[in-house]
Amino acid sequence: MFARDLNEWLDLEHVSQPADPALVLGKYLASYTGGHLDLLADRDHPNRITANDLVAVTMLSVQVPPGAAAWMLDATGARIITDLLEQIDAAPIWEQPEEVIVDPDGPPTRLWSLLRSPSTQLPALDDDNGIGPVIAGKLLAAKRPHLVPIYDRYVADALNAHHLDERTRLQPLAMSRPSPLSLRRQ
Repeated sequence: MFARDLNEWLDLEHVSQPADPALVLGKYLASYTGGHLDLLADRDHPNRITANDLVAVTMLSVQVPPGAAAWMLDATGARIITDLLEQIDAAPIWEQPEEVIVDPDGPPTRLWSLLRSPSTQLPALDDDNGIGPVIAGKLLAAKRPHLVPIYDRYVADALNAHHLDERTRLQPLAMSRPSPLSLRRQ
């Protein structure tokens, strides 16, 4: 259940009947740079984070810090990331067994944690590499668009899901059928 009406959230003109979600989403994506994520993400290299992917996530109003970006693109970081991405099935989230999605030791969670880990990437940094849960999630969404939903404060607002942790919020998505929101990525 959405916390707010899509028309209100997207600041669309008043309509007498509920708007078609696909139409509303299309209008939103046409006016929002986030709609360019799918155009810019590197689909030719699904098991590597490339410079194109780093640019693509900037369309979602985030920037991967330079040191972390350099690590992802150099041979060492790229190999570690590729090893994990090769283990992550690209099938849509609703076709995945629930345990794959919520497994704290599964490849998606391990990669998400790795992207956030300063000790792996930049040992000189004691506490932070500048990649938080949102940037890590958006990078994963760029590589596995049908599996990893984009999640940020705007999505949390719309879904009234601020109280859910990363694993819990994916459970209902795994059990649902495709919606107009997911059809955009097909």
